[in-house]
Amino acid sequence: MADIDALYQAALAAHQANHFREAAQRYQQVLGLDPKHADALQGLGLIHKQAMNYDVARELLERAVRSAPSRPDILSNYAAVLRDLELFDESVNVFEHAVKLAPNHPMINVNMALALHQHGDKQKAAQYCEHAIQCDPQCAPAYLALGDALLEIDPQQSQQAFTKALEIQPELHKAQEKLVIVLIANNQAQKGLEKAQQWLTNHPGDIDAIAQIATALHALGRHVEAQQLVDFENLLISHETLVPEGYNSIEDFNDALYQHVLQHPKLTRCVQKHATTNGLRVDNILTPPKGPVELLEQAIYRGANQYIERIQTILPSNHPLLQIHVKKNVWRPHAWGVLLESQGYETPHYHPSGKLSGVYYAHIPEAISDQADDDTAGHIEFGTPDPAYKQESGFDVVSIKPIAGTMLFFPSYFWHRTIPFTSEEQRLSIAFDLGIGAA
Repeated sequence: MADIDALYQAALAAHQANHFREAAQRYQQVLGLDPKHADALQGLGLIHKQAMNYDVARELLERAVRSAPSRPDILSNYAAVLRDLELFDESVNVFEHAVKLAPNHPMINVNMALALHQHGDKQKAAQYCEHAIQCDPQCAPAYLALGDALLEIDPQQSQQAFTKALEIQPELHKAQEKLVIVLIANNQAQKGLEKAQQWLTNHPGDIDAIAQIATALHALGRHVEAQQLVDFENLLISHETLVPEGYNSIEDFNDALYQHVLQHPKLTRCVQKHATTNGLRVDNILTPPKGPVELLEQAIYRGANQYIERIQTILPSNHPLLQIHVKKNVWRPHAWGVLLESQGYETPHYHPSGKLSGVYYAHIPEAISDQADDDTAGHIEFGTPDPAYKQESGFDVVSIKPIAGTMLFFPSYFWHRTIPFTSEEQRLSIAFDLGIGAA
């Protein structure tokens, strides 16, 4: 038992230090000695949840629940995975059980509120948030969840809730982002701009802040200033990819990518938390089995380095994009495959986890390839922000027709979406984010 306890404590320490691979290995060692160890099952399940391996996380947390059916923390985390899988009825049922076991636990009430919100019951979600605040008046996540629940019901109270969350926890990034949204959406764009600018001053290179500054500038009618940030002419770059070694043509390479995605063990239907509707997705496609994606990864790095060399010669030295890309850097990549089906699309979004983003097109339906010049179905469109900002005009919009074998690069703060299309064929793109790490 002492060996198991020591192994578990080592796993927990690695987990808390964000050394996820080491933590996962140590949790596995614990489970090798005791397959019913509830805390090890929970810890390993949470690592898979964070990696968006929701099915694996669900199986591990189900085992944890069976080992410790009266542990409200385990029940709450299990319910959160069910929520991620959009099994909202099951999620709410499990959360209700957790709340009964720990009625005054602030975060369990907050998680219950989040499940109810995603299930569509925002009024009841707000009630659970308010109870969490009664239990702990300094619970910043409760104010954040309350602001979210009230965003459309009572914008003024929503704004107050986000403000309070930031008073308690000034570095609560999501509360800052949501506060700027509600300010811009409710005709307080100048105040939203100031909040975003201050955040960017304190957090140079923050992608959310840059995206929101550009959105606020447009809302204020300061389009020239906004266009300096959202400079499609200079910052949205497209180029054809060279035929990788070992393939006779780019068509052969694209076919290999398409088959790799179709047969990938992690190919799953997109859930609500993604921007994608009517599509399937392979998350973390740069992890084994890589297959032909390994050659695409090399092409991405080459294109990214060329992109950086180019913008360094044309942008002013104080441009936020150059503040992101410091000298001597290495890329930290993340990529995912998206298979859109007929009437599939992606809602307006940007990529807060990246610095430089892009997309490679591997398979495009003939209905898109052969369309008339004025038809934009299936295109990627840049410029229009999330409807939550309530800004429907004044934005420059660029629509780009996807061409198989073509790669696009753009700053991660660029708003973009995919326009729905009709076809019996699938549209395959490999999207990617590139972060920066000191060399």
